[in-house]
Amino acid sequence: WAFAWCESLTSITIPNSVTSIENNTFFRCYSLKSVTIPNSVTSIGSSAFDGCTRLTSVTIPNSVTSIKESTFSRCCSLTSIEIPNSVTSIGHNAFNDCTSFTSITIPNSVTSIGDCAFHYCTSLTSVTIGNSVTSIGNSAFSYCKSLTSVTIEAETPPTLGQRVFDYTEINTIYVPCNAVNTYKTAEEWSRYADRIVGNGNCTSSYTIKFKNWDGSVLQSTQVEEGKIPQYTGATPTKPDDSQYTYTFSGWTPQIVAATADATYTATYTDTPKSQGVEDVQSDEVQSTKVIKDGQVLILRNGKTYTMQGQEVK
Repeated sequence: WAFAWCESLTSITIPNSVTSIENNTFFRCYSLKSVTIPNSVTSIGSSAFDGCTRLTSVTIPNSVTSIKESTFSRCCSLTSIEIPNSVTSIGHNAFNDCTSFTSITIPNSVTSIGDCAFHYCTSLTSVTIGNSVTSIGNSAFSYCKSLTSVTIEAETPPTLGQRVFDYTEINTIYVPCNAVNTYKTAEEWSRYADRIVGNGNCTSSYTIKFKNWDGSVLQSTQVEEGKIPQYTGATPTKPDDSQYTYTFSGWTPQIVAATADATYTATYTDTPKSQGVEDVQSDEVQSTKVIKDGQVLILRNGKTYTMQGQEVK
C-alpha cells in the first residue's frame, strides 16, 4: 500500500534497486499515466496497479515471472501491454475491466490463465494464446463484447473453465490443424464446436482402418479429407477350411473419399473343394462337374447346381 490512493501522482521512477512491487502498491492512483518497471523487479504483487484508471502504458521486464491477481484490474485507459516471455502465469482478474484493450498476445511461456483474467475487456477484438497454456479459468474472456476471434496454438486442448467465452461475439476459434477434432470433442470446448476451425490453410484428416475377416487390423492410417484411402499392405488371406478355399476379392463397404473415420473389411470368394473335376457340356454351356462328398454338383456361370438342376447356396 506504499502509494495507495495517491490520487495526484502522475508519474514515478522506480530505481534498479527495487526487486519487488508489493500488493496494492499503487492501488487507485487515479492520475498515474505511465510506469516503467526496471529489470531488477522479479515480482509484482496482487492489485499493485488496481484502479489506476488513467494508466496508458506499462513496460514489464523479462525478469517478472508472474502477473498476480488483479494486478492491472480496472486500468481502463490501458490500450495495450506486452507480456514478456518470462511470465508463466496470469492470475485471477489480472486485467479485468481493462476496457481499452484491443488485442492481446499471451506468450508461449504462459501455462495458466486465471478466472476472469480478461473479463469485461470490452474493446478486445482478438486474442492469441501461446502453445504452453494448459488451463484457462472460469469467465476468463467473458463479456469481452467486441471479441470476434481467438487463436490457440496448443495442440492439446487446455482445461477450460465455465463460461470462458460467454457474452462475446466470437465466431471463429482457430486451433492447430491436427487438433480440430480433439478440441471439438473436449470437455467445455465442445460448447464452441461449431466455431472451431484449423489455423491456416489446412484440411481435416481421418483415421482409416483396413481389417481382415476375423477383425484383425491390417492397416491404420490418417487420410486427409477428400482423398481416397489406399491399402498398401500385403494381400489379405483367409485360411481354407474343410469345404472351401478362399480368394481375396476386395473391400466392404466400397472405398470412397475420406469424410469421416472409416473401417473397411476384406471380403473373399469361396470355392468348394472337390474330390473330382470334369468338364461337361450342359445345354451347350460350358460347365464343370464336381464330385464333392459323394455328391455330383455342376458349376455353371458362377453358380452351383445339383444334377437335378437345384441351385446349391
